[in-house]
Amino acid sequence: IRLTLFVKMVEETKVRQDGAPNPEVQRRRASVITDMFVRAHISDAYKENKIRPTVLVVKFYLKDSNPDSARIKDAIYDKVTMHDRFRAIFRMEGGCAVWDSIPKEKMDMKYHFTVMDGQGTYDTASVNDVTAKMNSEVWDATKPLWKVTLISNMKEGGSLLLWKIDHSIGDGVALTSVLLSLLDEPKGSLKRFKSLESRRLESPNLRWSHKVTAFLFGCYFGTLGWALIKRDPDNGLKIPNNRCVTQSTGKDSLYTKSFSVDEIKRIKGNLAGTSINDILMAIITIGVRRYYERTNDSVLDSINRRKNNISATFMANVRKIAAVDKAIEEMGNHFITGYFILPLLFKNALDAVWRCKSYSDSLKVSPAFVLQFHVAGGICQRLPESALVYAAVDNPKNFTIALSSVKGPQYESSICGYVLDDLSYAGVVNFGLNIGFVSYNGKAKINVTADTLVGMDCPLFIECLEGAYDEIRDAVENASDEELEPPDLTPLSAKLLEGALAFSIVGAVAFLSMWLAKNDA
Repeated sequence: IRLTLFVKMVEETKVRQDGAPNPEVQRRRASVITDMFVRAHISDAYKENKIRPTVLVVKFYLKDSNPDSARIKDAIYDKVTMHDRFRAIFRMEGGCAVWDSIPKEKMDMKYHFTVMDGQGTYDTASVNDVTAKMNSEVWDATKPLWKVTLISNMKEGGSLLLWKIDHSIGDGVALTSVLLSLLDEPKGSLKRFKSLESRRLESPNLRWSHKVTAFLFGCYFGTLGWALIKRDPDNGLKIPNNRCVTQSTGKDSLYTKSFSVDEIKRIKGNLAGTSINDILMAIITIGVRRYYERTNDSVLDSINRRKNNISATFMANVRKIAAVDKAIEEMGNHFITGYFILPLLFKNALDAVWRCKSYSDSLKVSPAFVLQFHVAGGICQRLPESALVYAAVDNPKNFTIALSSVKGPQYESSICGYVLDDLSYAGVVNFGLNIGFVSYNGKAKINVTADTLVGMDCPLFIECLEGAYDEIRDAVENASDEELEPPDLTPLSAKLLEGALAFSIVGAVAFLSMWLAKNDA
């Protein structure tokens, strides 16, 4: 309770100008995470340290080669700019970032919306070049931080609606919901996108001792452990630590083949208690291991000797509200970075799934995310900018992979009457490797976006991910009934807790028996 009151006090502290409270500025004060994102545009210290903005790149592939650009621009103007954050202009005041929302009629749509003719030659490589150019451009901080490019006449037919959105506008929950609102959906159908809601997680089927130790570790990690994370070693999927701050704008972006969502659900259904996320994390785990093996990465030796781990970070939604419409209007960044250690010492494909499930279940009962959001947020609001710069430079060195996930409609949809053929979503953050899960119209795929400084073999990595899926599918098909049941992966700490409790109970009973016998005598 004291922690909650402290954080509330910090968040409600008014920004002062000339010693007087400024309630109007306080109303527009950016949250801690938004503040850190937007400083890449408006802070000289961030620019001097070459800290690039964190952006989200979203692609809508349309089947029509020559859609009416005016219709699409009008739809964007009507459905997107109605949200204050898409009309926000950021500035520094009182030592922190604040924002103003300009009137809708003053939006410069010529700046935000451009059209390119692919002339029948633009392919994936061309789109990567366009995206890299967009990422290398310096944002005009006097305008809202987003742009859209419509590329018509693609080489393989169709057209592309390419979005570049700065993360300061909002997190994945809010931005995804806004962009999906462009689809020609029946009124009220946005509620179907379950991934956009803050839902109560079902209590995982863990032993009581596992839940207790996971809860206790979550308390430690949420208050202190997040600042003491053991850094991932240099490896073939990570920008070398000594070059991380010099992140290039060059990106390789590839996709796996499409997987059937129904097939993934069948696999999940055969493995008692697993979720689709467990299957996806197992694909990543197996794929990473196979890539290290095929490239003879020296990091495998330290992993096998349990000296080092390879970890992934992801955005954990910490919103309290469940209504989708309210979540959209709230906008902003309401997440904290989660931490997932890949169980690379798995015995086989099924063992990888069960180990990923066990780790995920531990996170579901852990208070780490909420505690970290409040504790870290309260601390960061008090730090000088030099400390924030250090954190922005140092934090990407801790992890190897950044993860994202977007669930689109599982039926064919359209934008302004133009059929949507496919969609993709990727975060371009200060990590070398970004992996995103995207599903649409009954198909799922994995997007791999790698910085050129990593120097990895992206086609080989894609092959390893596809092979990992095949390994899991084949293992499930050939498994016995016993192998399809979850094994006991209760951690040693939980078993020690059980042993200590059992010993205490036995000791107490023995002592009580002796005491009663002595009194009877």
